[in-house]
Amino acid sequence: MQERAALEMLSARLKEIGDGGSEDDYQTAVFDAGKAQSFENIRDWFKALYEIVFGQEAGPRMGPFTKMCFSAAASFTAAAVLAGVGAAALAQRPRPRDAMFAAIPMIFAAHQAIEGFIWLALDEGRAAPGGLVVAYLLIAQVLWPVYIPLCVIVMERRRRPALWLLLAAGLFVSGALASVLIQHPYTVQAIADGLRYSTNHQFETRLLGLYLVAVTAPLFLSRFRYVVAFGAATLLGSAVTVVGFYNASASIWCFFAGVASILVFFHVRAQKLRGAVIEKSSTDIAAA
Repeated sequence: MQERAALEMLSARLKEIGDGGSEDDYQTAVFDAGKAQSFENIRDWFKALYEIVFGQEAGPRMGPFTKMCFSAAASFTAAAVLAGVGAAALAQRPRPRDAMFAAIPMIFAAHQAIEGFIWLALDEGRAAPGGLVVAYLLIAQVLWPVYIPLCVIVMERRRRPALWLLLAAGLFVSGALASVLIQHPYTVQAIADGLRYSTNHQFETRLLGLYLVAVTAPLFLSRFRYVVAFGAATLLGSAVTVVGFYNASASIWCFFAGVASILVFFHVRAQKLRGAVIEKSSTDIAAA
């Protein structure tokens, strides 16, 4: 597939450029990756990139965006935006069963802020503070595999047996990854396409696959369209991460999933509007 080959080439080229490249260097790398795959129209390559990153067919010049996309500034900007989204979602006064889901943007905001401080330490030539690294990985690796299926179980009136199985899978994954986090220290390194969190432990592919199932599959079992859309966006972010940013997978996947959590606000708002319509209908019936 042309897009996949181009993404792999772009990822390799970004690693060669490193953090010291100019905006033109990054723009040229994006252009060359598409040109090397012989797209009939180079705009098709840029269109594919814009759809992956922005969810639309157009956007800013990719060179400047690529230079700033994964940095302290990007993390703090994402944190601010997500905090605003989270505040807007919570301001809707979600129903008790939607409260956990409504808090997701706020958790991602804190997550991105933590990574922003890790970026600052690395940019200053210091080692990433251990407490921040542990906090970041606790959210990424231990919290989400349990939190996501639990959110869906709480939201759904009809709790399918599959949801309980996915929660059990999430508990297993969280426990396994928590054990690794306790027994094997992590190091963080800034690379061209993000932050690389690494340890001397060799992860099994099956465990990583089960993690992905635990954090995405429950969302597809929901009866709410925006919850399903959030699952689809998160799964797409996972695919992009594996193809183009594998060495910084934890950092990049959480970035994409955080952006996707904007859909949480739309779910909470839709449920509030639905509740208002039902309440009005009940009032009209009573009055009649």
